[in-house]
Amino acid sequence: MLYSASFLDPRFKALPFLTEEEQLEIHANVVAEAAALERQVNSEEAEVESDTPQQEGPAPKRRPSALVTLLGKTFTEVSVVRRSARSRAEEELKKNLKAHPLSLSENLLSWWRTHQTAFPLLAGLAKRYLCIPGTSVAAESFLHRWRYSDSTAKQSHSSTC
Repeated sequence: MLYSASFLDPRFKALPFLTEEEQLEIHANVVAEAAALERQVNSEEAEVESDTPQQEGPAPKRRPSALVTLLGKTFTEVSVVRRSARSRAEEELKKNLKAHPLSLSENLLSWWRTHQTAFPLLAGLAKRYLCIPGTSVAAESFLHRWRYSDSTAKQSHSSTC
């Protein structure tokens, strides 16, 4: 999970701290998760569409225009090739790897906001991973409490001796 989050951070997407095999494994995991997220979103959208009431009665028939009558099916039927969620995720991953890395001083959330149209599947994963805080307690607060409890324990131990 940490490595996937690191990959989704545009500053560290090269994963220089991992071997090449580990990098490929992380890439495969990210592609699988992005494809699963895409399928989940599509199924939820299909449920919402099926829940909305349909229009009553048949739609009124429109007379085709002269241009449609003249040119017929040649220009009106456009075949759209639907690619799988996995192939779209793989394509996004490749484009993301080719994109310039973010400098350490720039805001990664702003970067994802501006690039979410170019990488919609990876942006969804970035929202899922990058919203997790690194710690649940401020580190300074934790360390202060630890030092305080450690010093009071030493004082009570030395007074009993």
